[in-house]
Amino acid sequence: MDLFIRYNEKPAGVCHQCAQVPQHPGLCLFCGEVLCCFSACCEAKEGGGVGECTRHAQRCGLGLGAFLLLRACTVILFLGNERRCVWGSLYVDKNAHHFSLRTAVMVSFLAIAVLAATTLLSAPLSIEAAFAACAEAPATPGDRRINTSQLKVTTFNAAFLFLGTASHQLSCPGDDCPWTTASDAVSHVAQIASVIKDLDSDIIQINEVEDCTVLEAVILQLAALGDSTYKPYLVRGTDTATGQNSALLTRVDPVVDLQRTETRATIPVSGSTCPSSSGYSSSKGVSKHFYTTFNVTGFTKPITLVGAHLLANPESKPRCFEREAQATVLAGLGNGAVAEGHHAIITGDLNDWSAVVLDKNSNKPISAVLATLVGNNFVDVASKISQSDRYTEWWDEDNDCVYEATELSSLDHMLVSKSLSSALKSVSFNHDLYTTSCSGYNSDHYPITIVLNKV
Repeated sequence: MDLFIRYNEKPAGVCHQCAQVPQHPGLCLFCGEVLCCFSACCEAKEGGGVGECTRHAQRCGLGLGAFLLLRACTVILFLGNERRCVWGSLYVDKNAHHFSLRTAVMVSFLAIAVLAATTLLSAPLSIEAAFAACAEAPATPGDRRINTSQLKVTTFNAAFLFLGTASHQLSCPGDDCPWTTASDAVSHVAQIASVIKDLDSDIIQINEVEDCTVLEAVILQLAALGDSTYKPYLVRGTDTATGQNSALLTRVDPVVDLQRTETRATIPVSGSTCPSSSGYSSSKGVSKHFYTTFNVTGFTKPITLVGAHLLANPESKPRCFEREAQATVLAGLGNGAVAEGHHAIITGDLNDWSAVVLDKNSNKPISAVLATLVGNNFVDVASKISQSDRYTEWWDEDNDCVYEATELSSLDHMLVSKSLSSALKSVSFNHDLYTTSCSGYNSDHYPITIVLNKV
């Protein structure tokens, strides 16, 4: 087929099933037809739940599908429901740089040399395009919950959810993360998708995410598992060392773009409990975080969610001061949402312990991170379950690859505003889904999930 030359001339298309503009438009690279990929509404009634793109691939490519995802500027290749992979952008700008939405004029040209060299779709991913598209809330937010009488929210550190498509200082897949090969990274993506399928949550705040491309890969795996209800959202952070970001996979679309704040708190913060130390910064912001708002049917107030991943090592004295500063910034976001009349949730891998709601092994913090975040407006959901169940992470302290109960602690947390506390139907630390280990492709963290009744 003849592809459009300028990326801003890309076609829109209409879903053949629901006659709406597709949420995930995909351009068939064999014939040029625009189809609606991965949406439940587009599953053919006569096709036994087969999606529109898969059905089209059966007719057009004898089961082989090659689609350019127009929203993410990413290419998806698949063969039936068994073999899928994500490739990069087909487009570069006039200087042969990869497609970027930051350019003043979106004039991106088809990389013909790339097509000629690879025959099909193997140019590296457009980093900025993927990040820019992933932060945007849709003009008409959707609600794809299975059970609309409640809201199920999860936080999950997925442990280097990377495919190696973004720019960062780490080698991952490679020697700097658990997934040393590309094959390992793909297997990890598949395993995380399986866990998410089992969680069946409506909003998942997910940490250690590389970029939107890997989120799309998870969504592809979920679609293969029969769940096409999730959409990805991510605003790029500033941790260039690890390249990790905090993100969302959600059935309920936000009503505003994902945002982040560049606010920094002066060190030491008021009320610091950190032991005397040196070597810390004079101020600190939060490199990996986002905040956004949802209008969820049945809830009388908007829900603001703050997702974050704070500095590691709860026993480091210098980082104690810096993490307290990060907590002060996040507390400002959460308390600000409450002051505006919103319900609010602060959640993520906070890399610290609670002095009040002790974890399984009664780890005691040296910082005031959790105390700062809880303050007067929030409740730690861990207080609703027994102490023996309070653990979210395994650190193999002696490096013997033996899973020992004494090596478990709670570094991940979920705090809900007091206005949501009465709506808590259940709280789960999801240890039943897998046991983390030195081998395999699971995370070294466990999810936390809450179910909220309407309030």
